[in-house]
Amino acid sequence: MAGTNIQRGNGFTVVIDHGRHPKTGKRNRKWTSFKSRREAEVFRAQSATHPAFAAGVGVYGSTRTRLGEFLAQWLKDYARLKVRPRTYQCYEQFIRCHIAPRLGYVSLARLTPHMIQNFYAELLREGLGKTTVHHIGVLLREVLDHAMRWGIIAQNPSALTDIPERGTPTIRTWTVEQAAAFLDEARRSSNHPLFYELAITTGLRAGELLALQWADFDLARGLLHVASGKTANAKRTVLLPEELVIGLRKQRGLGLVFHTRNGTPLNLNNLRFQDFWPTIRRAGLPRVRIHDLRHFHASLLLANGVDIASVAGRMGHASKSFTLATYGHEMPGGQERAAAVANQLLTQTATAEGGQRT
Repeated sequence: MAGTNIQRGNGFTVVIDHGRHPKTGKRNRKWTSFKSRREAEVFRAQSATHPAFAAGVGVYGSTRTRLGEFLAQWLKDYARLKVRPRTYQCYEQFIRCHIAPRLGYVSLARLTPHMIQNFYAELLREGLGKTTVHHIGVLLREVLDHAMRWGIIAQNPSALTDIPERGTPTIRTWTVEQAAAFLDEARRSSNHPLFYELAITTGLRAGELLALQWADFDLARGLLHVASGKTANAKRTVLLPEELVIGLRKQRGLGLVFHTRNGTPLNLNNLRFQDFWPTIRRAGLPRVRIHDLRHFHASLLLANGVDIASVAGRMGHASKSFTLATYGHEMPGGQERAAAVANQLLTQTATAEGGQRT
């Protein structure tokens, strides 16, 4: 089990002898190559005592255990018990839709850093967002970290890769006419038109909307109490438009406002793929994210002269400076007003000097 370090050309190979196979009698040797002698020596020393080598497995684990099998087991034995339900849903979707179809067939022993790096590149070439690929990379690294800590593999191949950095989301907002066209189509064909009406007219986050209970509404006074926020600013009271209050009174119920036909909580990904984007296509509108409905609301308020403090409070922002930095460009005529104020100052100065400017 100590292993032998052999120089082969410009590289070095560690050969570990695990004895003879009990049935065939053949020697069971594992060959692992490195570019430098130091890397080979470090690996040889680690492999002598690492639990992953007790059964004669390779540098990245057993040749019999495939990544897809381990991912399924990890979801069942760890993620389902340790993370929040919504986080688990994201993990399960990333694994089912992206990791398992492309890498699930690969055995842990043969999953290399290059394969993982190429996997990231494929996702980006196919148009998946940088932030999404970043989250997938972080998840895969965490899963393989657990495999290493549990003695299933000796090294984490993902640790030797560069996870793509998060992308900077582009804020896309509709015009008022486009938003109205979307709501018209949603009322005709969507299963959840109220979700979009609230998103557009209150600016609530998607998570806040999905957590709404009918008890959160004070329809007598036209108020909505947002209680699901994690910060003091996110927990707020929002004044509802009169037309929306009229519609809410007709739909008033008990428990969750948004749920499936079976009464279970509505899943945001299902809403996005099965309802939101199809409604946008039917309306013939530019595709936006659900979160962009929140941006539309803030932009609409500022474009119509609502002050920064009121917008920040309604949106549940931590500070007015964040609101200003995010949406300040939406404030109408800022440069024009600044020039007008400066012009008025000059006019007053000229008048004080007898009406003549030099």
